[in-house]
Amino acid sequence: MVSVCARMTGRAPVESGDESGRLDVQKLVLWGQRAARAGDRQVAYRVFLLALKLDPANEIAWLWRAGTAEQPEETVHCLKRVLQLNPRNARARRGLEEA
Repeated sequence: MVSVCARMTGRAPVESGDESGRLDVQKLVLWGQRAARAGDRQVAYRVFLLALKLDPANEIAWLWRAGTAEQPEETVHCLKRVLQLNPRNARARRGLEEA
């Protein structure tokens, strides 16, 4: 995963500001969103997987993972997870209605 992130910008993976060297989940989500908007769905999907590995309760990463998943079954799974985390998420509800 780190090599995918490094290839996107030619830099080392996104790290938090502290000295632990941990990946910053929020920055990964932003990175994935940029990749998705640029049309690089595979990279975006992998970045969201990494973000969710680090923070399995990240509602935004689940929502964007749903949008970058190749299989409709996975999209539905991700949208259901979003609604488990936040039953009021209108985008996830709309997505399930359309799936």
